[in-house]
Amino acid sequence: MEYDDIKTLQEYLGYLLIPSTRGQAMLSIIGNGGEGKSVLGTVIKDIFGNSMTEGSFRRIETDRFFRANLKGKLVFVDDDLQLEALPSTGYIKSLITVQIPTDIEFKGKQSYSEKLYARFLCFGNGTVRSLYDKSHGFSRRMIILSAKPVLENRVTNPNLADEIISEKSGILNWIFAGLKRLIANNYQFSISEKARLNAAEMTSDNCNIVEFLADRNIITFSETAEISSAVLYGAYSSWCNENALTAMKRDSFITWLKSNQGKYKVSYDYNIKTENNKRVRGFKGLSVKNS
Repeated sequence: MEYDDIKTLQEYLGYLLIPSTRGQAMLSIIGNGGEGKSVLGTVIKDIFGNSMTEGSFRRIETDRFFRANLKGKLVFVDDDLQLEALPSTGYIKSLITVQIPTDIEFKGKQSYSEKLYARFLCFGNGTVRSLYDKSHGFSRRMIILSAKPVLENRVTNPNLADEIISEKSGILNWIFAGLKRLIANNYQFSISEKARLNAAEMTSDNCNIVEFLADRNIITFSETAEISSAVLYGAYSSWCNENALTAMKRDSFITWLKSNQGKYKVSYDYNIKTENNKRVRGFKGLSVKNS
């Protein structure tokens, strides 16, 4: 990974040492394979031992019994992240950020509340995606680092994990230094420009409205502009079709844009004038070119 991302990794590994969710983030490391992500997973497993659990990240959201595996754990690792979009994100968002007891359930037993501190570390070829949750509240919890591509002439060292583990005391000192820096920075992680771009790309991939509104060949923002919801959604649907993307449903599209009015400096209005001099619902502050 990039040099600046190493600082982020150091801080996040330090964050795993303490039972706290104050950092309010999960970490994903993405790459095409062979970059050494599995080596990092092996080292973490050796360091954290029984304080770590592993499995499918997706099951945390979809299997109510699987969440009980997080009890008493500091870290959860998924070393082969599935690219299939999550059907929901409520539990995951809660576990990443909430500092109050969470409901867990073992098979055949009454559910009860327990404080869970397990932080999430995922390795894969792509980022976590949501099928329905298009809010910034989901994507803002993600730190995404990119592994450097493997050089063609690189010679693989099959003993690399063992060699790193043999320096465990030094590794722990390095991780602890990351924790101290994180705490000194009030649990704000050091994020490189590359990681910021990864997060922005994830947001765009997770919600194609972001990319649609960023297309200046179609969208114009100005204080005097206005457009009906029907015309705007029609332009969005056509744009999705041209780009081989699936358009969100009309109500979801309007709701998303209403909830992001401040970010885009637009406002929902019940008195937008159409070409036929009718007054309809729509938005002020943007328009579609040639609409």
